[in-house]
Amino acid sequence: MIEIKYSIQNSKIHGKGVFSEQFIAQGSVIWRWTGKEIENEKFKKFSVKQQEKMRHYSYRSKNTGNWYLAEDDIEFLNHSDAANSTEKIDPDSGAGILVAKRIIKKGEEITQDYREFETEADLVRRGIKAR
Repeated sequence: MIEIKYSIQNSKIHGKGVFSEQFIAQGSVIWRWTGKEIENEKFKKFSVKQQEKMRHYSYRSKNTGNWYLAEDDIEFLNHSDAANSTEKIDPDSGAGILVAKRIIKKGEEITQDYREFETEADLVRRGIKAR
C-alpha cells in the first residue's frame, strides 16, 4: 500500500508514473507490500492475454520465480538507473517495503531500479539492461 500522498500523472520516462504530492525525507517508507503472489506454474496456465497483462503490471521475482501483483497504484512506478527509492525488507513483518534513497521533492516522480527484484529475462523484455 502506498503510504504517501501521491498522484498518477503522465511520465517522461514511460506512460504514466507515480508522483509525490509531498516532501519525502530520506529513509521514509513510501510503500508496503500488499498483493498477491502467484506461483510460476499457475501463471503458465493463464491465457496469453492474462499473461501479457501480468507481465506488464506485475513482476517475477528473481529470488522465488513467482509473480507478484500489487493491489494498488504501485504498478505505475517506473524504472530508473538513478532511482530515488529502493526495496528493503520490513524487519517487523518480513514484507517488502520501498524507502526513499534520498530526499524526494513534492511533484517529483518516484522511481525504482527494477534490477533490484526482476529476473534478467523480464528486464530484457522491458528493455532494461542487466548490470
